[in-house]
Amino acid sequence: MRLACWVVDDTGAVRASAPFDEALELVIGGDAMLDAVGSLDATEHVVELATGVWAIPIPARKRRVGTGVLAAVAFGPGASECSCLRASAASHGVSASALTQLMGDHEVLSADAAERLAVSLRTMQSDIEGGAESSRALFDVSRQLGEAYEEINLLHTLTRSMNEVANPGSFVQNACDELCAASHFGWVAAAFVQDPKVMRSQAGATFRSGQDNGQTIAEAVRLASSATDPEGRVERHSTLGLVLVQPILRNGVPIGVALAGGKTVCDEEINSIDIAMVESTTRAIGVLAENAFLYEDQQAMFIGTLGALTGSIDAKDPYTRGHSERVAHLGRQLALAAGMTEPAAERVHIGGLVHDIGKIGVPESVLSKPGRLTDEEFDLIRLHPRIGYDILRDIPLLEDVLPGVLYHHERYDGRGYPAKLEGESIPLIARILGIADAFDAMSSTRTYRRAMPRPQVIGEVEKNAGVQFDPELAKIFVTLDFTVYDQLVQQHQRLGEGSAAA
Repeated sequence: MRLACWVVDDTGAVRASAPFDEALELVIGGDAMLDAVGSLDATEHVVELATGVWAIPIPARKRRVGTGVLAAVAFGPGASECSCLRASAASHGVSASALTQLMGDHEVLSADAAERLAVSLRTMQSDIEGGAESSRALFDVSRQLGEAYEEINLLHTLTRSMNEVANPGSFVQNACDELCAASHFGWVAAAFVQDPKVMRSQAGATFRSGQDNGQTIAEAVRLASSATDPEGRVERHSTLGLVLVQPILRNGVPIGVALAGGKTVCDEEINSIDIAMVESTTRAIGVLAENAFLYEDQQAMFIGTLGALTGSIDAKDPYTRGHSERVAHLGRQLALAAGMTEPAAERVHIGGLVHDIGKIGVPESVLSKPGRLTDEEFDLIRLHPRIGYDILRDIPLLEDVLPGVLYHHERYDGRGYPAKLEGESIPLIARILGIADAFDAMSSTRTYRRAMPRPQVIGEVEKNAGVQFDPELAKIFVTLDFTVYDQLVQQHQRLGEGSAAA
């Protein structure tokens, strides 16, 4: 548009000029012109600096805040006669006639045209600024929507995992991983207080996700041990940088702390979205912690009740004291060694506790009879799996362990009882408990024989692999470490001796 342009900041200093006619740039950029441009007021419309020289100040704004003036200078007839231009030209060795020739193509605007041009330029600048503001607003909204989506997705993921009350540690680790992936934090950590009264199995546990400088765990443990403030806060640490610290609450009481830091975006400040995502995560962990606490209480009561019940049955025969507890231990150990998950192995353990509960329906005179049993008495003994099944089948919590109760005396060759199942048609839990039951029976002193030496018992398991026992399970069983089992045997023997003395 044949306009000379300068950017003037809000202090009046000329900071930059836009490209112009190279030959004229030296002439019109003299001190006199720059002083005139720097004194322009953004509220003015058109200023006539000299005859034929029109200055058009255009307000410059960013986010609706004035940042200075964009000064455009237009030329009309007679501009080459302007004294400041002639002085500037003379200082650069340009004669008056040469200046007139240079300005010839630029002297095109009248006063009215300059006014109309000013209106157009101001409108264009306003549109540009409005477009930039809209683009920034759209970017901000898009970013907020994206972060809101990540927060909703995080909550959805955590909610789907809220049923993991039997394994709260897995949930907490998953929550840390999901928060780290969904947010701009480089690392996330969670630590719980060292107090079994408030956290049971997770007391003192620490979880971490992402990359940090190696100090996160120590810092999380320190903060968790003093987690008494129910309010979140942002701290700056010499080793961790800017860190968001959020307490994990159970019924309003701090039980641990979550930390998040190492932001991976240009804006390292922790904002409201960051705080909301960490708060959502800690609330989910707090709810899960309460459910897990109640679940663990319920499980402890359940297992304690089963232990008391089976203990009362074992107590009917001093020679079998602790048998169910030892079978439960061996069954769980074998299940884990065979590749079963921790929760599945725990169910085998429960099956071991109740596998002989049906003996409550067998006369005590038969259970504790010295010497060999008659065929009729042995028939009574063989009823105990079915009796146990009938006793437990209406308890929903034990539904999955019933096959172990009913079929733990089946044999791999099909010659067992009560259903003469064979091979892998025998449920896995029953095949596991069958080996554990036989091993403990052979390792225990009974009314009719003394306990077998360990090498002889192992030999019997190996010899009966594929006959009485599942061959693969038998192969694994003989490799187990029986240290804890032997400790249980000694413990039960001491209890038996104490009862006899009393």
